[in-house]
Amino acid sequence: MSEQEYGETLKFFADWQKIEKKRSCLNFQKVVSRSGVPTINIEIAPLEKDGTARWEQKQTIQLSLKELTQLSALVLLSKKYIDNFEARYHGDSRNKGLSVFDNGKSGMIFLISEAGQTLEHGIDQYQRLELAVFIVQQLSAALKISYACTVVTLKSLYLIDTH
Repeated sequence: MSEQEYGETLKFFADWQKIEKKRSCLNFQKVVSRSGVPTINIEIAPLEKDGTARWEQKQTIQLSLKELTQLSALVLLSKKYIDNFEARYHGDSRNKGLSVFDNGKSGMIFLISEAGQTLEHGIDQYQRLELAVFIVQQLSAALKISYACTVVTLKSLYLIDTH
């Protein structure tokens, strides 16, 4: 396996959650894929009551360019254009998946599953804005166009698709 190039990260903590299963850390990291394309790794790790992430139990998925585009559209656009996103059959055993749901004014829900084990994390609307900026920057790098052109292209793509 070739060496992975890692970059900037964006982390969200749900240490306020009372339900242990929902107490987690969601990490987005800018990376360059083995094929040389800028993309994102998404990780979810359980959190201890003291807020310490159990990174040894994390679940990670790396998005393809198509998946990065779909996630960018979900984060940026209205629910009437796209309201969920799934990335399936990832990993060496092809048993990893990511599901992301638009939760309206409550934000978004991320679920990563691997071999029957699922970790989840919810983000609010303010975190969604931070995430939009972060992932669209990486999509812009992958497409080799400006941030503004990326946003316009995403909107155009989904407007055409829905009309």
